[in-house]
Amino acid sequence: MDGKLPSRIFLASLVILAVSLQGCSISAPTHELGYWQQVESYLTEYKLDPWATNSSPNSCTSDLPLYLQCNGHGTCSSWNGKDSKDSSLKFCYCLEDWADPNCGTARKSQSTAFLISMFGGFLGLDLLYLGFWFPWGLVKLFTLGGLGIWWVYDIVRIGSSPVSTASSFKVAANVPHWVFVLSVLSLFAFLGFGFGAWMIHRSRVQKAKEVMMLKAEGASMASSGRSFSGYGSTLF
Repeated sequence: MDGKLPSRIFLASLVILAVSLQGCSISAPTHELGYWQQVESYLTEYKLDPWATNSSPNSCTSDLPLYLQCNGHGTCSSWNGKDSKDSSLKFCYCLEDWADPNCGTARKSQSTAFLISMFGGFLGLDLLYLGFWFPWGLVKLFTLGGLGIWWVYDIVRIGSSPVSTASSFKVAANVPHWVFVLSVLSLFAFLGFGFGAWMIHRSRVQKAKEVMMLKAEGASMASSGRSFSGYGSTLF
């Protein structure tokens, strides 16, 4: 009986621990309003007339003049990409610098973000430009671009393809691939040349200090009447 008591206590402890874990509660947590109901509706955010109650975000289905459709920043095109006269379902095909269902939101520039990333990315200025202030922008700022690793990563990421902004729209793709490759190679070639020149200068300064120390040591030995005839010899 005494030998079974510790095992029974251990099993009872496991049962109590398992029941007390999260997810084993009898009453499941609930909320009165779902998260999708707490944010602004997509149709409300991008509707044509902000004062109307039942306004569609698609200006191509309205009776607006052609110069007002897509806010003047795009053209109406059929959903399958094949324009036809009898096609009634059309959507806005926005110009490169515009976004949203009615082409009313200006996109940020990929070229601007790329330049900021190259010359200010180690301070997190590229993420701040894209709208990512907290936490990633501040983290990149205080870590100096993740000690350079994050900085190089974002240069390649932003320059090679359009990236998303904090507003969920991608930047305007206005950086040709050859410009990206040439810019990155030129930047790191310049940094490599500068680092090599600094190392050579540092080595020369170090050697000059050593020569000065040897000359000063030889002058002190000469003033004291001692002579140095080579390593392993005695001083007289």
